[in-house]
Amino acid sequence: MHKRGRLKQRMWLAAILGLFAALLLTYWELRPAHPPGSTSPGTHTSRAPAKPRNAAPSLAELTAAHRVEAGTVVPLSGRAFLIKRPPERRPPGDAAAFARTLLPASARGDSVASYRLYLAAADCEASVSPEVMRANQRIAEWLPPNQAELSARAMEECETLLVDPELSDRRAWLRLAAAQGSVEAAVVYALTIDEVVGGPDEWLKHPEKVADYKQRALRYLEQAAAVGSVGALWSLSDAYKGGFLAPEDPVKALAYRIAAVQMEPAIGAQGSIERMEKLLSPDQISEARRQARLIHQQCCSL
Repeated sequence: MHKRGRLKQRMWLAAILGLFAALLLTYWELRPAHPPGSTSPGTHTSRAPAKPRNAAPSLAELTAAHRVEAGTVVPLSGRAFLIKRPPERRPPGDAAAFARTLLPASARGDSVASYRLYLAAADCEASVSPEVMRANQRIAEWLPPNQAELSARAMEECETLLVDPELSDRRAWLRLAAAQGSVEAAVVYALTIDEVVGGPDEWLKHPEKVADYKQRALRYLEQAAAVGSVGALWSLSDAYKGGFLAPEDPVKALAYRIAAVQMEPAIGAQGSIERMEKLLSPDQISEARRQARLIHQQCCSL
């Protein structure tokens, strides 16, 4: 009796183990090779593995995503590029009518459309600016003979836009374009706090806006530099050299300057590098050059 009972127990145990093995084998054969969020065998299992260097978008992809405007981009070596916009900020004619054609795209998240709205508003504001008028008077001999006629026409074309609060708020359009990812807007955003926050009176009244501006400007520049904008590299060099947007760091300033000049040598650029190097020790210069190589690999190499 006892032997027969033990035999039955063993048979039940074998059956259960067999069933478990069959279920495990079925799961093993049907499971995804690499479940979402997992890594393939032999890879590092960190939570957010670093993207490969060529994972950054190409210039064609940036254009398709409306982060840069076709026709304003000058390709350089690798993934680096410059943005060169013609002097005309908007087409001739009714500025408000032109701006309204851009509103639907801007509302969909098109950063190029939002940046063009900024350009139109800025151009129209300049057409009635007393400072611009005084500047034109000072340099009248270098302006076209029909400058007065051109200025009068611009004021007429801009009249409707300037009285529309939505269309005429150039700072709001610049902030929106930069937030949507416009590379060109990122550089302009960081160029001057006045263009985003306002003048010194606003700085004193709203120090929190200044702090927010600095954080955003630095982040926008880093994002623009990461996709190959040489203008952003230059601006980051200035940011770490000046110590306003970011804590002063002469080594980082030199590193970004070297990376920018490597992509697009400018007149006097090598002299500016030499002047920056004179303020650093040999070890600091060596570190800046090491950082410049990394910056170049991350932003601009294919």
